[in-house]
Amino acid sequence: MKNKETLKFMEQKHVTIELKTGIWDQFSNLFQRYRNIIQAGAVITDQGLCSVVNFTTGVLVARACSKSEFGIFILCLTILRFMTGLQNSLISIPYTIQYPRYDYNTARSFFGSTLLHQVFLCIIASLGFFSAAQVASWRNADEAIVSTLFMLSIASTAFMSREFIRLVMLAELRTWLNLSMSLIANITTMVAIYYIYKTGNLNSTNAFAIIALCSGLPALAVIGLFFPKMSFIAKRVLTDFKENFKLGKWLTARSFANMGAVSIYPIALVSFTGTAEAGIYGACFQLASLLNPVFMGLNSFLRPKFSHLTVNNPIAVRSITLKISVILTVFLSILFLFMYLAGDLLMIKLYGQDYQGHQTILLICILAVSAAVISGPLSVSIDASKNTQITFNGRMLGAFFSLTIGLTCVWKYGVLGAALGLLASHTISCTYWFIYILRNKPKQ
Repeated sequence: MKNKETLKFMEQKHVTIELKTGIWDQFSNLFQRYRNIIQAGAVITDQGLCSVVNFTTGVLVARACSKSEFGIFILCLTILRFMTGLQNSLISIPYTIQYPRYDYNTARSFFGSTLLHQVFLCIIASLGFFSAAQVASWRNADEAIVSTLFMLSIASTAFMSREFIRLVMLAELRTWLNLSMSLIANITTMVAIYYIYKTGNLNSTNAFAIIALCSGLPALAVIGLFFPKMSFIAKRVLTDFKENFKLGKWLTARSFANMGAVSIYPIALVSFTGTAEAGIYGACFQLASLLNPVFMGLNSFLRPKFSHLTVNNPIAVRSITLKISVILTVFLSILFLFMYLAGDLLMIKLYGQDYQGHQTILLICILAVSAAVISGPLSVSIDASKNTQITFNGRMLGAFFSLTIGLTCVWKYGVLGAALGLLASHTISCTYWFIYILRNKPKQ
């Protein structure tokens, strides 16, 4: 009797194990089938979190501080983002493109060299902010700007290190570790900023201190996880820098060209027509760019994926890029139709009655942003094949148009000219990259 009961128990246990294993296998197969979509969702979530936290932090600092101190916060944040962009162009993106081409041992030393390059750039940024703070102190500048600059001499290293290790994780396709770091950093930043705001102690200096603490500690923890997989070979540090610089110089030049192609329009509007039209342009452009975090997240996901895929199957990269461009075009056409029907109402709801009647400007801005969005996967695909000079050439053509015909349009037609100039600039770059991909079919 006992033997029969034991046999029955074992059979039930075996069935239970098989059932659990079967469910796990089904889940695993489902995950593998939709792995790319799930990973893309993780990266887009990361980008969305960063955008929401940055926006909310700006709002709370604006509410807590005077206009002048908020201006100091925005100025310092702009400089910090410029340094981060420079870091991405010279170090992080070249690392993403180069990493899949190395074997394990070479990749270890390459990571060690790249980390040293990053440390060196952080030291330069830190010394720059410290020197600026000293000069401001000697010239008896406002106490807020002096204390903020001194804080940035520390915060810049934490902020830049977090962005560096974020792109390293994406380069190695470790999207879940990246999302975990993002959740910890962004949630703690938001909670701390809000707590300091509610206690009435929030200012520009404290805001950067919180950003430094909440960004730096998770970044250090992740770098600690990566430490066993790195090695330092002195003779490779300079060699790896030269290899990165071959790509990075064009990426950096493209960043400056992008400033000439895009950032020139609000400056020109203020100079030629006044701040009111610049405000209309800014409102239309912000609303048109509402979904930008999603598209930025998509590009952040595609860059490492394309870099890995280009090594073994460059033809697939070209095919995927063209398909994504078609899908984005369809989606953006639907968005344009929605804004055509509801754009003016959204402008009034978000910005007030003073912004009524500018739907034409809004629709042109949406077309301009759409051209920029479609350009994203095209430029990422070209960068992955190590042809960064091509992406620079395309952006330079757009910048040349903006600095010549675009400025003339602003002078003659005001905010309408600025919107049309932005549309033409992005369209020129997008068309150049699209034609390059069509004409240059890679070999297997």
